Amino acid sequence: MRSPSSFLRHATWLAAAAALVAACVDPADPSDDDLIDPGNDALGAAASAVFDPSVDNDPCATMSIPAAGAVVASRPLVAFPTQIRLMDGYNDYRSLTSRSAGEHWPTATAAADSMDSVLDTMNVIAGRTNDAAFVKRLRTERKIFAVHCTDYFPGRKITKDQEDPILAQAYDALNPNPEHVTYIDAKSDYLADKWSRPFFNDLGGALPGGFDAVLIDEANTEDRDGTVSSRLLVQSLRKLRARIGNRRVIVYSTAALPASGTTVGPFNPSAYTFRSALSAIDTFADLYIPEVYVRSFAAVPAATFDALAKNLELRRPTLMSKTVFGLGIGWSYLRYPCGYRVGDTVAPGTPLCAEARTLLRGQMAAIRAGVHSRAFGGIAFYTFYQADAGTIPVVEAAANEYFP
Repeated sequence: MRSPSSFLRHATWLAAAAALVAACVDPADPSDDDLIDPGNDALGAAASAVFDPSVDNDPCATMSIPAAGAVVASRPLVAFPTQIRLMDGYNDYRSLTSRSAGEHWPTATAAADSMDSVLDTMNVIAGRTNDAAFVKRLRTERKIFAVHCTDYFPGRKITKDQEDPILAQAYDALNPNPEHVTYIDAKSDYLADKWSRPFFNDLGGALPGGFDAVLIDEANTEDRDGTVSSRLLVQSLRKLRARIGNRRVIVYSTAALPASGTTVGPFNPSAYTFRSALSAIDTFADLYIPEVYVRSFAAVPAATFDALAKNLELRRPTLMSKTVFGLGIGWSYLRYPCGYRVGDTVAPGTPLCAEARTLLRGQMAAIRAGVHSRAFGGIAFYTFYQADAGTIPVVEAAANEYFP
């Protein structure tokens, strides 16, 4: 998949978001990252599509740096809902222009109205906000807001599609290469610092103690066992947990990870193992979301969900109780979205929406029917800002039916 969290990462690439999605997203290859930010309209026409590997545009990286020695404020553990329904892609849409709200709504108000409906159905909301009152309101409703952060650090990519080659190099734990040790120490410090910032961010005093949860996007194929990338992920999550106490951590991954050690459908064709990554997620995170993006059941059979859950139960049984599948609801993942399109006038519910409705319901039905996948306590959706006003009600209805 393309990294769901990436909408937060690239505030400087606003004007090029649509072109980048079209050029870069390949749902058949769920391992790379898209470059998209729907959320910052301040740049307007000045936004640039030029990739600068030395810059981390993830808004989590621009949050205030905690003072030296600062510790996350202690607070009671925030409980996840018994049945999780998570929607990623939140933004303060009413304060944005229609362009920055996403290309699939005619106006920012329409996007905001659609999000209001989402908030009636979903109980974990991920994305970005500067609205402390909104976060507090969710708390009173026993819902959770998770700040979406990416796994990017300056220099992680040498082009927008190519990772630094050091990440794929073999890491020798018995006789480590000093270059690898220095690299991992520095980059894991950076990531743990960035991922912890939402817990120190009190929105100018309006949100004492900061946010309750962070969503990290993402563990992926590069994190296979024995690599520098795998070691970096483990160290980053370990350092994060040491800094934040009992605050909530949510981690996305591509579908390769639950297919660890085998091939499931089109996922993990090289049968890589991900024992270290899965162990780190189990040990240091509170919720795990393997993303399974299905454009058709011909490409990804419905039985894939249960097969992935079965393999995860075999490889890391203790992770089952904190896992929910993430489904793609954006236009990059549905061949036939339901609603508004730029330059088009397809009304919600006609007639292309029928396939999207069937596909979305079919995925959730397959998860609920699976001998192993039915044990998962909820569902997650990526991502609101790539969806549309016609598709969102279909998602809500199916989520309420299958994950009440």
